[in-house]
Amino acid sequence: MIPSWRNIPALRDRHELAVLVKEEGSASMIARHLGCSKASVKSALLFHGLADSDTVVRRVR
Repeated sequence: MIPSWRNIPALRDRHELAVLVKEEGSASMIARHLGCSKASVKSALLFHGLADSDTVVRRVR
């Protein structure tokens, strides 16, 4: 099964996602900007190595 975040071009592109992190600042804000779930953003951040699991959990809660 293909992860749902892979259907969102901005989440597939590591560079574009890194820019969104700088601009939006949180998984919540990125999700709102892209119209997707926080879980999709968190999964993409972890996949691309832009956050570790502890950082993602702390920021989203």
